[in-house]
Amino acid sequence: MEKGRFLGFTITPRGIKENPKKIQAIENMQSPGSKKDVQSLNGKLAALTRFLSRAADRALPFYQTLKGCLSKKDFISTAPIPGETLTVYLAASFEAISSVLIVDRGKTQMPVYFVSKHYQLPSDMIKQGETTVTRRETDEFWELYTDGASSEEGPGIGLLLVSPNGEEITYAIRLKFAASNNEAEYEALIAGLRLAESIDVRQLTAYVDSQLVASQLNGSFDARDTSMQKYLELTKALTNTFASFEIKKIPRNRNKKADALSKLASLLYDHFTKKVMVEVLERKSTEEDALMATITTEEECWMTPFIKYLADGTLPEDKLQARRIRMRAPMYNFKNGILYRKSFTEPYLRCIGPTQAKEIIQEMYEGAYSTHSGYRTIVSRIKRMGYFWPHMYRDTYDQIVNCEACQIHAPVNRSPHRNMIPIHAA
Repeated sequence: MEKGRFLGFTITPRGIKENPKKIQAIENMQSPGSKKDVQSLNGKLAALTRFLSRAADRALPFYQTLKGCLSKKDFISTAPIPGETLTVYLAASFEAISSVLIVDRGKTQMPVYFVSKHYQLPSDMIKQGETTVTRRETDEFWELYTDGASSEEGPGIGLLLVSPNGEEITYAIRLKFAASNNEAEYEALIAGLRLAESIDVRQLTAYVDSQLVASQLNGSFDARDTSMQKYLELTKALTNTFASFEIKKIPRNRNKKADALSKLASLLYDHFTKKVMVEVLERKSTEEDALMATITTEEECWMTPFIKYLADGTLPEDKLQARRIRMRAPMYNFKNGILYRKSFTEPYLRCIGPTQAKEIIQEMYEGAYSTHSGYRTIVSRIKRMGYFWPHMYRDTYDQIVNCEACQIHAPVNRSPHRNMIPIHAA
């Protein structure tokens, strides 16, 4: 290959070399002194961005200067035409991100819009629902305000969780069972403790306006009633999950927000649910474990390799199986001793073993609300219930295909297997 020039670059057998004349022209460039010079430099820099490594960090001072000398009102000088191609140039770093929207008009790049923002993001974040908190905040003291209300329309509870930086999380719960004022106060405190535990709060101070609840937890009062004893045991078990917990009795006028939430959930439930998400508790917290369906995890099944890998990083000895587990493990989440299947458009699905899968299929197909539907419908209902296991469609089909009732009442095809041949008599 001979040495030569192509598109302004020097081509040699060893590769492409830079053009000394262009380098000299860039070094001899003068600093922009007017608005037009800044816009011209913007177009040149945008054209060279693809050839520069880490161009975003290098261009950040220029974009800051551009933002200072040009206001947004002056910069929006070119209106895009429908169907016209727009180009966005971004400059990002750890402290700021800037962008310029450009449109090509002939041989000139015209700026349409410019924006630059400074950010200060935490390095370690935890996201629960729509509440985002940092680990540093979870190690500081949080404040919990709870209150319960009981009326003829039904009991309701409200709680307010306040982060160290002042962010508030409000929650209202409607109780669909008869509860006294003291029971409603305990239900509010238990719901608040569970909410704080779910976002990994380590240090918590609870404020209640019930003298009975605060005194029983502090040890000043004894719980003589059986119902109060159950609530007290459950509440103490939840408080032990925090590194530091303290409960204080406050006047009702300092607990206005939680009191308002509890009364709205109790008195104005039908109207309140149109504006705010309100949870409904079907049973008491002390009876929840006894009334809930028990789902036990089987000892050895398809979930065992995933649980061992996600829990302590243990992989099977077989290299092929170990590679398969390592590739599929990101689709699962192991939390509180339960394996969940992740999904892009659905909530997490609880993983179950083969024995439990057979029981669920049998219940969905021939249970109290069975309709002897097809296997695809059965699988979709099982997923809506929140369960998952591999080969759901195949296992469901194999189990329901031998249903005797479906075979007896299934439509019978009486058409001949072969086409009929007409016979003409002589």
